Amino acid sequence: VILAGDLSGDAFAYPVPVSDAAENCRENGEAASVKPTSTPRRLLVGHTASMLTGLQVVSNDVGGQFILTSDRDEKIRVSHFPKSYVIHGYLLGHTAFISSMAAVTVPAQSGGEDGESSSHKMRALCLTGSGDGTVRLWDYQLCKEVGMVPIVLKQDSENDEMNDVEEANDEDVAEFMEEVDEEENNSEGTAEREVNEEEG
Repeated sequence: VILAGDLSGDAFAYPVPVSDAAENCRENGEAASVKPTSTPRRLLVGHTASMLTGLQVVSNDVGGQFILTSDRDEKIRVSHFPKSYVIHGYLLGHTAFISSMAAVTVPAQSGGEDGESSSHKMRALCLTGSGDGTVRLWDYQLCKEVGMVPIVLKQDSENDEMNDVEEANDEDVAEFMEEVDEEENNSEGTAEREVNEEEG
């Protein structure tokens, strides 16, 4: 099965056709041409007209699978796969579009009887980047944010290129947001003056 998302917010599953001749050639180690079939695609999820920005199938704790889909409306949807009409939950917290998403696996932090962490247990997480200037780590099993790091791009004053990345503290983010608000207010004021001049 091939999974694909489109610009209208839908994710589809496309079957990969396998003919008997192709199966025989695969067993013999030969290359074969596969003829397309008329098997239709299947709609998995829809994000109500919000463009998908990420799609990933991941394992869950009970031996099944989830499909994670992110969109331009600040959310990540966690659905069961292949029964994607069953929604497990949402990962909410970003305030701008999701620009990237990846599933990661890390050692679990649960301690044993002697206080040491279990080396064989792994924790499945989702890492997202957003236009709000943050990178967030999620536990998609619990639909809970695990951590967040604000990221700010530094602008090179000589050639107006964004080229360095640094970790920002809360004061840096607040200062940046004030500058954005001020620019928005200035542009709204200019638009109002232009309208008043046209009316007058």
